[in-house]
Amino acid sequence: MEQKIRDLEEANLALKESNEKLYNSMKAFQIAAEESGSLVFTYDTKEQKIQVDERTAQAFNVEQVQTGVPYEMVKRGIVARESEQDYIRIHEEMIRGGKESGGIVKLIPADGIEVIYDLKFRAILGEDGEPTGMAVGVYRDITERYIKDMAQERYQQIVLSSDRYTYEYEEEKDLLSIFPSLSESGGKEVKYTFAHFHEKLSRGELCPKGDIIIMEDLLKSNTLKPVQVQLYSAKTGEKRWYAITNSMMKEKGGFQRIVGTIADITDIKQREISHKKLEHVLQSLKDEYIGIFEVDLENDMFTTLSYGGSELMPEFPDDGCYSEMMDWLCEALAAPEYREAYIGFTSLTYLRKALSKERRVEVEYMTMCKNRNWWRTSYQAVEYKEGIPTKAIMYQFDIDKVKTEKLMQQQAMQEAYNCAEAANAAKTEFLSRMSHDIRTPMNAIIGMTAIARTQIGNPERVQECLGKITAASKHLLSLINEVLDMSKIESGKMELQEEGFNLADLIDNMVSMVLPQINEHGHTLRVTVEELKHEWVVGDSLRIQQAFVNLIGNATKYTPDGGRIDVRIHERPLKNPEYGEYEFVFEDNGIGMTKAFQDVIFEPFTRAEDHEVLKENGTGLGMTITRNLIRMMDGDIKVESEPKKGSKFTVTIHLKLQEEHYDNVEELAGLPVLVVDDDRVTAESACIMLNDIGMQGDWCLSGREAVGRAIDKHKSQEDYFAVILDWKMPGMDGVMTAKAIRENIGPDIPIIIISAFDWSEIETEARAAGVDHFISKPLFKSRFIHCFKEILHIGGQAPEVKTEMIEQLDFSCKRALLVEDNELNAEIVEELLKMTGIRVEWAKNGREAVRMVEDSPEGYYDMVFMDIQMPFLNGYEATVAIRNMDRKDTRKMPIVAMTANAFAEDIDHARNAGMNEHIAKPIDLRKMGEVMAKYLS
Repeated sequence: MEQKIRDLEEANLALKESNEKLYNSMKAFQIAAEESGSLVFTYDTKEQKIQVDERTAQAFNVEQVQTGVPYEMVKRGIVARESEQDYIRIHEEMIRGGKESGGIVKLIPADGIEVIYDLKFRAILGEDGEPTGMAVGVYRDITERYIKDMAQERYQQIVLSSDRYTYEYEEEKDLLSIFPSLSESGGKEVKYTFAHFHEKLSRGELCPKGDIIIMEDLLKSNTLKPVQVQLYSAKTGEKRWYAITNSMMKEKGGFQRIVGTIADITDIKQREISHKKLEHVLQSLKDEYIGIFEVDLENDMFTTLSYGGSELMPEFPDDGCYSEMMDWLCEALAAPEYREAYIGFTSLTYLRKALSKERRVEVEYMTMCKNRNWWRTSYQAVEYKEGIPTKAIMYQFDIDKVKTEKLMQQQAMQEAYNCAEAANAAKTEFLSRMSHDIRTPMNAIIGMTAIARTQIGNPERVQECLGKITAASKHLLSLINEVLDMSKIESGKMELQEEGFNLADLIDNMVSMVLPQINEHGHTLRVTVEELKHEWVVGDSLRIQQAFVNLIGNATKYTPDGGRIDVRIHERPLKNPEYGEYEFVFEDNGIGMTKAFQDVIFEPFTRAEDHEVLKENGTGLGMTITRNLIRMMDGDIKVESEPKKGSKFTVTIHLKLQEEHYDNVEELAGLPVLVVDDDRVTAESACIMLNDIGMQGDWCLSGREAVGRAIDKHKSQEDYFAVILDWKMPGMDGVMTAKAIRENIGPDIPIIIISAFDWSEIETEARAAGVDHFISKPLFKSRFIHCFKEILHIGGQAPEVKTEMIEQLDFSCKRALLVEDNELNAEIVEELLKMTGIRVEWAKNGREAVRMVEDSPEGYYDMVFMDIQMPFLNGYEATVAIRNMDRKDTRKMPIVAMTANAFAEDIDHARNAGMNEHIAKPIDLRKMGEVMAKYLS
């Protein structure tokens, strides 16, 4: 504690010293500025406030700490109207994080006399070279110089000393007469007249529209000083600049007679524009370079043309001996490791020789500045004698930013090269491993096919071979899919689907996919739902399922047999009511991972160097694909693991919410339900869901307590509407508890058993004990509602589609059109379809399929299986053509895409073309059976 106090005191002392130094520096700067007639202030770009000295505050009648700058200053009228835009622009450049800004502005102090200032800002930079939010501003009074440079004075002298026309305007006749000088007209008197002058002027025939007002004002008042205006030349019609003076005389009748001079100043104007551009270029050179010097290579002398000052040399002599100056400059400026090269480069001997061959030479070196900035010194020859340079211009330029960026680019290029090399090495290793991984199932397929061919007379052996061929084929397909998915992700062509789905269905599908593998290894899978308010969401359910199956699949593979795998689902509240944040935790007690491998687990082609891992087949892409999919959905994935203790993956995904799809739940309102589970979290979560539905949830942790509560409620004639029992509980399990409730209360109360995934082994015993319904874990509101509606016989539930094996289906009275350009594929699919008894006709391409449908009577085909990539007409085009036929049956005829194009966007294209379903090749018989049952049953 004492050490912390001492540290705090030291920090406060250092801060105080820093503030004193800053104050003294600012005070010194202000004194110097006052001597030069400038105004100095600080600008807080974040708070938009300035801090000025007392003199400046009084001059402009503002506070010493003035807020709302620049906008408040404009509102107060301190900024002249013509300077408002420039004044705001200069400040906004600093507000946006600029390092410097400036320009000419006209301000109106408290005395009302307009003053023209050159305003410049420079940001105070932090140690990282970036603006800190504070800037120093300087107002330099340039009013006198500005007035002296007024173009009117110059033009008046020009007009009075040059050949010029005279003119006369008669208001009564609206006639303008112009008389060229005798020198221009060759000594002859010449006159150009313009009748209806004012009318032509108003129509814009004599000058551009912007100059009409100037000309009209000119004809109303005496103007001894030249007025600049653009007119169309009477000879050529081109637009040219003129300087005009006039004198007005009144005639009889009150009409005006105006005489004056007019001179063509176009060439002068163009020279002035060029001069201004040159001034800008020279000024930018001065601003760009720290110093510009003229070097006399013959006489060893230098002259300072411009010097902006630097950290090492605040001031620089106006002239002197070049060699002496460079010796001193080298010691003061160049870093020790660059001095020898700097002295050699800047010597007169080297410069005369080098500039004889090239007009410009330069050297880059590191300086002795605090940050060891990089500078560049350049020499450019400007005068020669007999081919030998005699004079040169020397430029000093701070290139630290450019050099640093260049070095960083070089470093980045090196790192990119290293990464590319590493990636190439990884891909080489990947191809080597893929060659092994692909050859392994291929070897099994080829080998088992050969064995089956030799064992035709042994059905059991053939069946065994076919089973192994199927398993090897599925493994080979999974390898190919991972490589294709990764390729789509890396090329940026992976597209996510936005469609509504139910999280309960997602979890069901996920569990059904991984359960056989889990059971094979004897693992225990436990899925828990905690505080899930919204089940219906919008997103890409297939990609989410892909990621989750990959995570559970890894947990299954890398957990020794008989292990435990936990999945927890939790919804977090968000401020945005349209979205939900969902956390999915996947945890196992498997072999775990080292910290080193956790750092690279999501990199492509990486696998842990562990014999337990290497014995499992894989590409090293699964986790990369999983992370990329989750990040594409605005989510994140984190990993925690210890070797031999297990791993934990936490996935967070943001999903758009849908309105809950629950109809006819009013009849469930207020019904009391008892939940019995030895896991407190599960019991409480179930009651929260019941309460959300509008029911009254009650819970307990044992079968014995449940029987007691049910009896008490029955005696008080306040029976529970239903009792929900966990199957596996210590002491009395769910079946025993159900039997006890039935014996004490009777058959009236519905009893529901909740079980993890499969209750087939207890179904007979449970129903004998009095169980009415079964619900599988994890528990969701939708499952409760579905079950309770069945108990109350409330309609509105979608019929359940049973998943049947294809050989159990009978569609012998149906006819299908198979569209496939590959004869072997057609033969395979036809044989598979005929397992259901359906009659199959074959079209070899899309055009033939359209013709066969057109030539058939309505209702002839019950279903179409359509390949996509075919000659003449592809599957999409053929489908559109069939849908657009002028007949009733083609509008509702089921058309199923059966293609190797298996990505999500391919499914979208199929739907957009008018197809009903999509089956990916290689064909999944179960999927094909489900589709046929859905549309033909």
